[in-house]
Amino acid sequence: MSLFNLEIYDFTGFQVSDIGCGTPMINDENFLKSIIRRGVNYLDTAYQYQNGNNERLIGGAIKEFERESLFITTKIIVKKEMTADDIYKMGKAAFERLNSGYIDCLALHMPSTVDEVRNPAFLKAMTKLKKEGIVRYCGLSSHGQSWWNKSDAMDVIINTAIDEGYFDLFLMVYNYVQRDMAEKLLKRCREYDIATTLMKTDPFGGFYSNTRKSIDKYIEEGKEMPQWMKTIHEKYSAKHEKAFPFLERYGIEGDNEIRDAAIRFVLDNQDVNSVMITFQNQNDIINYLKLSGSRFTYTDNQIIQNCTEELSPFYCRHACGMCEEVCPHNVPLNTIMRYNHYFTAQKREKYAMELYASLHANNAVKCTNCDAPCEKACPYGVHIYDLLNIAHANLSISLSGA
Repeated sequence: MSLFNLEIYDFTGFQVSDIGCGTPMINDENFLKSIIRRGVNYLDTAYQYQNGNNERLIGGAIKEFERESLFITTKIIVKKEMTADDIYKMGKAAFERLNSGYIDCLALHMPSTVDEVRNPAFLKAMTKLKKEGIVRYCGLSSHGQSWWNKSDAMDVIINTAIDEGYFDLFLMVYNYVQRDMAEKLLKRCREYDIATTLMKTDPFGGFYSNTRKSIDKYIEEGKEMPQWMKTIHEKYSAKHEKAFPFLERYGIEGDNEIRDAAIRFVLDNQDVNSVMITFQNQNDIINYLKLSGSRFTYTDNQIIQNCTEELSPFYCRHACGMCEEVCPHNVPLNTIMRYNHYFTAQKREKYAMELYASLHANNAVKCTNCDAPCEKACPYGVHIYDLLNIAHANLSISLSGA
């Protein structure tokens, strides 16, 4: 029996928990079992998560549970040169790794353009996988656009997918800072009876405490701060002092309460089915699942309004990429910021560093002595130059001593 009374929503004809499980940080079947026992019945994975080992982990962990009580989504990246047979084999391989009888949803992972969404080879492969009972539903995930690889915006991708008519489920970015695009998409998904799951729901993801700890450590040890850290310290000390006494007035402790308010905000939207959570430890199971079914409060609203006003320069909007066109070095700025979100907010340090390393020379090292035209192009006033320096320091293996 579940220790928590999770809120349940209709989901492609399936009753799904409003708190779902993304990739758990502890690669242990017993940890995943403890999440499921407490009422989480939506599991999201992909081959890219631990080279298929997360799929295998799920397959092993669910053996003691009734298969029909769970909804499992896995995702595949489809390249334009792939044939329908290639894509079919990828789906079949995911099915074999999960070893769960069937895949509830197989999703097209991070398509860059509408042409990828309309790929007839993908549709042909999905049709075959469904006919054979390997896959039940077709999904799509989207982080948004990057000018550097000529990709389309998240709303263009998802609206195209809606129009195509064969997608049943979307995984998208939605939070209280970046809301207009997603809210329009969510409303349209409701109209077309398409299920919706969310990622990147906490826009600041512990940025304040992580940066504050780094600065305090340099100060305490009497060490010379890197220039990017000095800049952050000088620019934002006043903002820190202004923003966080507000939280104390309401008995708020900091990042955890900001996170909770952020999740309650998105769950308050009736067009949202489930929020994907990266569970890091047993305390996370307790702290996140207590949010299930809870309602967005006046205090929550005050928190997110204050954070939006005071901390907006800290957040590079996911699924944006509006600044990238002016970058003289074609650096994938928004993508790097996303990798840093994995590093800081989700504590997936190794994964984030591997992704960053895959960029090779096309990383933020090119930004060190740049006059930052990206900042002038940003409509949200984000101090991109400083944030890129933080990301480079976090994600560079050589700088991290890994």
